[in-house]
This record gives sequence, C-alpha cells and structure tokens, in this order.
Amino acid sequence: MEIQQLEYFRVIAECGSLTKAAQKLHTSQPSLSRSLRSLEDELGTPLFDRVGRNIVLNSAGRIALDRCMNVLNSTKAVKQDVERFVREKNLSVDVYSPVPMGPAGDILTGFKKKHPDIRVRMATFPSNYLKEYTPDITFFASPIVHKEPNYLFLGEEDIQLACAEDSPYAKMKSVRLADLSEERFVRILPSTLYDITSHMFLEAGFEPKTVMEIQEYSYVLAYVANGVGLTIAPAITWFGMYSKGVVSVPFSDVRRKRYLYLKWPENAIPNWATLRFRDYMMEYYNQHYGFNAHT
Repeated sequence: MEIQQLEYFRVIAECGSLTKAAQKLHTSQPSLSRSLRSLEDELGTPLFDRVGRNIVLNSAGRIALDRCMNVLNSTKAVKQDVERFVREKNLSVDVYSPVPMGPAGDILTGFKKKHPDIRVRMATFPSNYLKEYTPDITFFASPIVHKEPNYLFLGEEDIQLACAEDSPYAKMKSVRLADLSEERFVRILPSTLYDITSHMFLEAGFEPKTVMEIQEYSYVLAYVANGVGLTIAPAITWFGMYSKGVVSVPFSDVRRKRYLYLKWPENAIPNWATLRFRDYMMEYYNQHYGFNAHT
C-alpha cells in the first residue's frame, strides 16, 4: 500500500467517477483503474458500488476512506513539520563561546541589525543547552595553530599585563614581566589560559604571588581595576569585553599569543544562518583588527 494509491483512492471517492478523477489527477483512466484494483486486492474487498455511470463508496470503502484520510493527513503534517523545522533552522544559529568573544555586545548587536530575522542562541559555559544541542558554530581561542578543515582562523591576540588605571604601569609603553616578581596577581582558575600564563611566569623566572583565583574573567578584571592585584590577560577577547578602570600594557621580555578561531562540527554542512554569522565574524574582525580570516 503506497501513499499515491491512497491519494488516488481519495480523489476517486471525491469525484465519484474514474473519468473525472483521472482528469483531476492528470493521469490516465486505465492507470487509475489499476491502482484502485491493486488497493482492493490488497484489502480483499471492493470499495465501490456502481450506480448508473457513477461509482459510490460501499460500507468497506467508507471505513477505508476514513483510515486513508488519517494517513494522508499525518503524511501532510510530517511534511509541514519538517519544512517548518528546516525553515526555522535556516533562520537560527546556535553559538558556543567558551572564551569571551571580545566586544560581544557590539558583535551581536551589529549582527542582529544586519540580519534581524536570524535568531541567535548563545552559550558561554557548559550547560543543559550543550547536552541538547550541538552548537552550529563555536568561537574559541587556542595556544596553537590549527589546520583542520572545519576551523576558520580569525586572527591572533597578544597576552598582556592588565593593571588598574592609577597603577604606575598604566603609563608605560611596555613592561618586563621579570620586574613584577614582587607584585600581587589575580589569576583565572586552571585552564588553557592559566597554563599559558604559568609558562610566562616560568620564563620570567619567578612564581607569582597569587592573591585570588577566579573562574569568571570579568571578576578578575574588576578586582584588578580596584587595585587588588595585576593579571595577565588576552588583549582582544578580555579587554574587548571589559575595559572599565583597566589598562592593557604589552610585555617586552616574555611574549605569548592566542589564536582566535571559529569551528563547526566536522563533516557538517552549515545552514544559512550559520554561514551569515561566520561571514559577519570574518568581516568584524577584519574591520576592527585588520585580520584576514581564512581556513
């Protein structure tokens, strides 16, 4: 039993005539007769009685038509639901940003102005969202260069000193990390960035006097702004998100970089909204930082 057979049966019942049904379906009458005969053979009973030149449903036919309509309506609903899902999915992008995205407020506001119909759903920490959804695209920073085909390189950022505006270091063009051995430091909790800064301290020849370790980067910079201590921070992703009362100063002796990337699931074909978000991020980082994004 096929969907086409059921659709033919529905139209025949509606028209009460094989000739009229064939005209409505734009098919031949013999073809329609074969389809009906095949359905009746499968069900084991005739579905129509002949009345003059017309045919009308018999008792078995009325039961069959009722069940047939349920199947056809369900089939139509499946098609509509899938089409709606695909349409909505193409206008939705799930973004995961485990590290600050730099000036995310400007980025997302600018993106929405350019693409007001696209819904953006963004996560910044592991959550139930990530259990239910695989992000369409992820923004992240890496201490190494990646060559994977599903990675897009946006640019690179220096790892610099962050100090309060009234700190004596704030007016310096650069500073030696080795000269900061007596200073207090506020640090991020163990992470990839923590590992990078630990190697920088090691290269500078001292163990930092850590007064606080915090998970949230904005709290780290807030304490720095209030003079609790210094920190080592990424120049774009952190300072682009938080700059109130904090100054970034490059190091002259120990230097490190982080590489900024977008990535999407391997072997996945990004939907329309994801491609628009990717293109916008490329454009933004090019315009604001002079980066030439590439895979």
